[in-house]
Amino acid sequence: MFAHERHRSISNLLARKQRVTVADLQKALKISPATLRRDLAEMEKEGQLLRVHGGVLHPNAMRNEPSFRHKKGEAFAEKRAMARAAAELAGDSGTVFIDAGTTCMEIARLLLPRREIKIITNSIPVLFEAWRIGANVVAVGGELRTISGALTGAGAMEWAGNLHADMAFIGASGADPEGVSTTETSEAMVKQIFVARRRKCILLADARKWNHPATVRFAHWGEIDTWVTSTLLSPADARTVEELGTKVLRVAPEE
Repeated sequence: MFAHERHRSISNLLARKQRVTVADLQKALKISPATLRRDLAEMEKEGQLLRVHGGVLHPNAMRNEPSFRHKKGEAFAEKRAMARAAAELAGDSGTVFIDAGTTCMEIARLLLPRREIKIITNSIPVLFEAWRIGANVVAVGGELRTISGALTGAGAMEWAGNLHADMAFIGASGADPEGVSTTETSEAMVKQIFVARRRKCILLADARKWNHPATVRFAHWGEIDTWVTSTLLSPADARTVEELGTKVLRVAPEE
């Protein structure tokens, strides 16, 4: 198979699936890893795809991600109720990582005044709130993703790799029986570090994200201790997740 034929085959797969793993590409094309790496590098340079950890994305896959400001107004009562329920799990002391995201922002508002809790975050909105009220926060430095307000990249990963949290509050863009996911690789990698470097991991994600996986999976259910979500998640779906190793806390929205 000539290079242009392989490129066309890869483009066709991406058009159908939006994301394809390296393993699936090798199986479909029956080529060596070196040839595939060369093809993917050429196609990325030409703007035909985006390379991510373990696979490739269609170039349109990242264009529909809503901004932090847009998501902030969505399902606000549900997010506040979920944050209140999650905050009760945090206790009054210890070290807590708070992820970027609008629901995580709500739990930050509740935990920042607790002076015995040391908060680590990669969220610019959380850092701004900490500055506003004079709270003590450790910032995970890195490159700013303006669409989400998250600090990411090599700098953030280096910082995160040296930190440990008693509890991590993690947001997600999607979830399904295979695990929890987000839209962008660099944010996923920071999430993965804190999922691994904590005693307990709490996922905050509303039920609308169930069975709508995002581009990059960053954790399997067995790595998440508790999923705090809304009552829109059916009891049957909650049982599915609990059978996969995660406790589910369904919270009714505030009136």
